[in-house]
Amino acid sequence: MTTPDLPQRQSTSRGDNSQDPDRSRIEETLVKSSIWKKQTMRDIEYSRALAANESKDRDSQRLRLIQRLSAQLDERNDEIERLRKTLSKLKNEKSKLGIAHKRQVAMSQAELKRLQDAYDQFEKESDSLLAELTQQNERLLAECRNQNPRSLLEQ
Repeated sequence: MTTPDLPQRQSTSRGDNSQDPDRSRIEETLVKSSIWKKQTMRDIEYSRALAANESKDRDSQRLRLIQRLSAQLDERNDEIERLRKTLSKLKNEKSKLGIAHKRQVAMSQAELKRLQDAYDQFEKESDSLLAELTQQNERLLAECRNQNPRSLLEQ
C-alpha cells in the first residue's frame, strides 16, 4: 500500500522527520488507522457538544439577563409613571393652593382696606368730636369766668 517514496515526500515536507523514516511510517499508519479516526471524531463531536452547550448556556444566561433587565425596566417605567402622576397631582394642588392663597390675600387686603377706611373715618369723627368738645369746653370756661371770676381763680 505504501510506497517507499511516500515517506520520503513526507519526510521532506516535514523537517523534523527527515532523519527517521520509521517514525514517518508510524505517523502515517496512525493517521490512517481507524482507531485514531474514531478518537478524532469523538473529540470533534465532544468539542462541538461543548460549544453547543456553552452556546445554549450563553443564550440561557443572555435570556435571563434580558428578562431581568426587562423586569427592571418595567419597574422603573412604572415608578417613573407613578412619579409623573404624583408630580401632576402636586402641581394641581399647588395651583389650587396658589389660587386659594391669592384669594385669601385679596380678601385680607380688602379687609385691611376696609379697616383702614373705618379707622380713618373714626379718626376724622374723633378729631371732629374732640374739636367740638374743646370748643364747648372753652365756651363753658368763658361763661364760667364771666359769671364767677373768683371761683376760677381759687381753683
